Amino acid sequence: MRVRAPETLATAGCPALPEGSPRTREFGPSAILALQRTAGNAVVTAMLQRQPRQPPPRHPSRLLTPRAAAAAVTAMTVRYDENSIRFLKRLVGRPVDGTFTEADAETIAVAQKGAGQTATGQADEAFLDLVFPLIPAEERFRSQAIHLVIDHAGIDVSGAFSIHWDPSETGAGVVTASRGGVNSIRLGSGAFANYRTMVTTIRAQLATASPTAAGTPVAGTTLADPNLHAVLIATNQSRLPQVRSIRTIQSSVGAPVTGRWDLDTVRHIAAKQQASGAAAPGGLLEEATIEAIGRDLLAAQQFDAVLYLILDYYRFDTSHALNVRYEPVQALSPRGTPPLAETKFTGLGLASPVVVYPAGVAQPWPGLVHTLAFDGKG
Repeated sequence: MRVRAPETLATAGCPALPEGSPRTREFGPSAILALQRTAGNAVVTAMLQRQPRQPPPRHPSRLLTPRAAAAAVTAMTVRYDENSIRFLKRLVGRPVDGTFTEADAETIAVAQKGAGQTATGQADEAFLDLVFPLIPAEERFRSQAIHLVIDHAGIDVSGAFSIHWDPSETGAGVVTASRGGVNSIRLGSGAFANYRTMVTTIRAQLATASPTAAGTPVAGTTLADPNLHAVLIATNQSRLPQVRSIRTIQSSVGAPVTGRWDLDTVRHIAAKQQASGAAAPGGLLEEATIEAIGRDLLAAQQFDAVLYLILDYYRFDTSHALNVRYEPVQALSPRGTPPLAETKFTGLGLASPVVVYPAGVAQPWPGLVHTLAFDGKG
C-alpha cells in the first residue's frame, strides 16, 4: 500500500540556495526570486527539478578556519536532527544525507558571505530568513520549514497534535481545539514571513488554552479495592504516557482533564467498561477500550484526537512522518477513486507529512488502524 518515491534530486523539487553551487551557477538566488515573482512557484519548482551536476571536490575550509568549521559541525549536530540537516543540505545544494560535515559548513559560510551575513557556517536565524523565500508553497516543503524552525528554536510541541501549513488561512495561524484541550495548529502564509514570525506564532498557538468540560462523578463503588489503584495507574502510564492522549481519554470517559494518570481517570475507565458489559474490576487501558473511545471520538468528529490516540497507543513509528493530520477535503486518485490517506513524499530520505482523508476515517476501526500502521510511518 505504501510505496516510497525514488530518492533522487529530480523528485525533490526544492531549490538550492547559494551562488556558486552547481544549480545556482545557472540560477542564483536573485534570479530565482525574480522568476518566482514573475512566473510563480510552480514554474520555479519545475525548472529546479532537473538533475543538477555534482560540484567538483573542494577543500572544506576556505572561508572558515579549521577550528571554526569544527565548531560549526558541533553546533549544527547539537541543534538540528537528521531530518533538518538533510533539508538544509538540500537547500544549499550539498549531497543529501543526515550528517553535517565541515564541507557543509563551508557551503553555508559561502552563502552567508554572499548575502552580506557573517560567515559562521551555521544555519542561524539570519540564514533561515535567507532560505525561507526559496521554499515552494507546497505542503511537503512548508512542513519541512516548520520542522526546521521548531528544531532551531527548541520548541516542545508534544502537547499539540499536528502543526501544518494551511494555504486557505490568510493570517499567521489559528488553532483547532479538541475537547481534551489539545490543539491542532494551522499556520497561514503570514507565518512564513520570516523565522521570528513563525516562532512567535507557534509559541502563541501552543499557549492558547482550550476549554475542557468538567469531570462527571463516578459511583463510589467503582474500583473500590485500593490494592488495585497504584497498579492500574502505573500500568496505564507505562502503556500510554503521552499527555495529549491522556487528555483525550480523560475527556472521553468524563474524568477531570489533567493530562496525568490518576485514580479518577482509572475509575472512570472502569465505569465505562462496566457500562459496556466488561468484567469487573476494569480500569486497565485495553485494546477494546481504546476502540470504544476511538469510536466515540469519530462520532464527535474529533479526528486528529483519534489519529494520535491510535499512533500513541499502538506505538507506531512516526519518525518519518513530519506530522499526521486529518484533511477534510477528500482527494481523488488519477483513477477517480478516493484514497484513504496520503504520504506527501519529499524524497531524499526526508520525513514527509501524512494526511488522512474522510474515506480513511469512515473505515471500520481495524481498517483505520491498519491505514495508520502504514501511512502513519511517513
